[in-house]
Amino acid sequence: SASRPSAFSRRLAVRLNASYSSTSSVEGSVPYVGAPRVVVLGGGFGGLYTALRLDELTWPDGANKPTVTLLDRSERFVFKPMLYELVNETMNDWEVAPTFEELLAPTGVAV
Repeated sequence: SASRPSAFSRRLAVRLNASYSSTSSVEGSVPYVGAPRVVVLGGGFGGLYTALRLDELTWPDGANKPTVTLLDRSERFVFKPMLYELVNETMNDWEVAPTFEELLAPTGVAV
């Protein structure tokens, strides 16, 4: 069950939605018409949490919910406090460093 969004989250959603609805365009270019898109750069704790939180927000205009994409130079989320467990062979690599694809499979976040 998703928790109720905070006031900050609601304001952020309204701002992002308003910026996507903007009609301003560069002279000679065609305005973007597709669904809004958000790209989160970096798949550390902050980036992963941000992508997951943005994906679960209730947006003011449900039809304009943005596509959230997480972009990282690595294919794995490395939980560094547990790396010693991997070296000691007490845990498997998928437990300490799962791929972003595996982590985000049950969500709407693209990799």
